[in-house]
Amino acid sequence: MRILRLSSAVALSFAALIATGCAEQSARSCVAPEATASPTNVASGQTVTVNGRYWGPCNDTNHSSDPPWDLVSVEWRGPGGTVFLGDIAIDDGTFSGSVEVPVTAEPGASALWVGAREQMVELPMAFAEGAR
Repeated sequence: MRILRLSSAVALSFAALIATGCAEQSARSCVAPEATASPTNVASGQTVTVNGRYWGPCNDTNHSSDPPWDLVSVEWRGPGGTVFLGDIAIDDGTFSGSVEVPVTAEPGASALWVGAREQMVELPMAFAEGAR
């Protein structure tokens, strides 16, 4: 009976240690990176503001010792192909910046793609020639 009580006490202590360590290690849980764009109804040459949060290594995984992410890359993908629009700096997991819809963009199903490391977010865009 004494061995059973000791085992239970050790198991409870271990569980408490794990729960406490995880809570202290990370101020946030592993939330998928988010991004938004405004406006989403655009024309060629128009400026779009892109914002995001939760862009960094997840502290609840084996990536907790990874350095913070520095940049997100933004691409335009549409009927005319893919165009790199630039990088936006990440500060403490968040970013905000502007990109320009390519002047060579063609009407049709289009999207901004925002990415860093292995993470990618697609932001569908309504594109129409002369839609300004």
